[in-house]
Amino acid sequence: MTTRIKKIKVGATICEMESLLFKVDIIDNPRVTNKEYCKVVTATIEKNNAEGIVELVEMDLNYCSDIYALIKNEEIFPKIEQVLFNNAIDFTVEYSHINNVCFYADFTITDTRFGYTMKGTNDVIKPMIRVQHSYNGLTKYKIIFGYFRLVCSNGMTIAVQEMNEFNLSIEGKHTDSVIRSFAKLDSILKHFAANAQTITMAITARYEQLGGSWVE
Repeated sequence: MTTRIKKIKVGATICEMESLLFKVDIIDNPRVTNKEYCKVVTATIEKNNAEGIVELVEMDLNYCSDIYALIKNEEIFPKIEQVLFNNAIDFTVEYSHINNVCFYADFTITDTRFGYTMKGTNDVIKPMIRVQHSYNGLTKYKIIFGYFRLVCSNGMTIAVQEMNEFNLSIEGKHTDSVIRSFAKLDSILKHFAANAQTITMAITARYEQLGGSWVE
């Protein structure tokens, strides 16, 4: 079964990357608690006060144990952009967050070497990188790279299962998973850049064959 994925999570606020890079730390919980809540993930973020004036406030984002590994947004999103820049891949990106605690990014590869439009249609198939992360531990870090197909004008897309050989999916809670995902993404993008014509031909052959087949 193919999973449909909405472009933006329900309740998410679209923003610039800089809005996700606010100061965040993990400190000892000043209250007496059990081990599961002995640490606090705190942040300094911008909030509108009662007069509508933006001010910096401290906010508790998570209560966790001393084994919780805090991976900051600044260790993720700028590095993914840098990997794309280093491989000379053209892209657009849309960032969003939910309550400054869950974070999402959609990187759309706009490089014409890698996209494909079905003949006689506006049906575009192109690679995307989707990233999720959180500071409350409810959403594990996950990075997905693969071919997606736009299925309606509101941004709904579906993963292209026929291109699984080019896909990447890594998730985890610890720094080594994040570092491994950057290295793997870099390797895949280098492969794409070196074999753009071969990959595009593979897409063309498979989708034109599907497009020319009648299904009852």
